[in-house]
Amino acid sequence: MPIFRMQRITGQEEGGRPKGYLGSYRFFRDEAPFCQCHISRWCSKPTEFVPLNDLEAVKFILRQKRRLMNFTWVVEDGQGVLHGSLERRLLGKTEWRIRDANSKEVGRFRARYNPRFWLFRLGDAFFGHRPDGYEIIEHGNLVARMEREKRLEENPGKEQKGFRGLVDRVLKSKDWVIRERADAECLIDYRLLLSGAVLLENISRDPSE
Repeated sequence: MPIFRMQRITGQEEGGRPKGYLGSYRFFRDEAPFCQCHISRWCSKPTEFVPLNDLEAVKFILRQKRRLMNFTWVVEDGQGVLHGSLERRLLGKTEWRIRDANSKEVGRFRARYNPRFWLFRLGDAFFGHRPDGYEIIEHGNLVARMEREKRLEENPGKEQKGFRGLVDRVLKSKDWVIRERADAECLIDYRLLLSGAVLLENISRDPSE
């Protein structure tokens, strides 16, 4: 079972579009609704992660550290208390450093590509092509993976048949999920993990960036 599932939702579902709105995401923890956020392009405006339950989640904010030539995003609570930061490599889009509140590196997001001819892998890395997934490295050890998988069926017993069913299955949405390795425990702050997932989706894949 994934630790977190990140599901893109439409403007109609989230009930309105804030100024500069680009998209919205809903997060699930152990398949239970956890929090939700609205984002702008390159996450240039502060992004609030708002809780969807009263059990664990509390509001936290992802924002740019500086407006110009920004390569670092900070994560803090509603009172401005720092939880950590995410730092993008200067010459790359697919590897990010995860730092705690004391600016100490505690992990990394590292792009993962499925096995293919080395020349294509080199092109992927150079042009920042959309990775097949990400590895979450903690103190040099692989502790979790972030990968896409098919969205869970809302009504698994009512699958469409025939041509309509074929189209539904081909176009079925996929979600990003963060899943721990069976023999490891990811101790990185969940606020940094969710913020990193949003940044990777929002920035690393932007062809104009």
